[in-house]
Amino acid sequence: MKLTTLGIILALKNLGTWLATMSFTNVRDDPGLFLWLFLIYVLINVPSDLFIMNHATKTKD
Repeated sequence: MKLTTLGIILALKNLGTWLATMSFTNVRDDPGLFLWLFLIYVLINVPSDLFIMNHATKTKD
């Protein structure tokens, strides 16, 4: 199995999503926690999705 940049980005994205869902039960009690988890989710998922979409659509001529 080859370790690539895209694989590392997907792993970090999945880790961030997993951490957000693990703490989701406490969000109702603490609005600050919700903002913190939402910020982590956005900072991990948006750049990784853009990076993956850019590189997945590249074709070599």
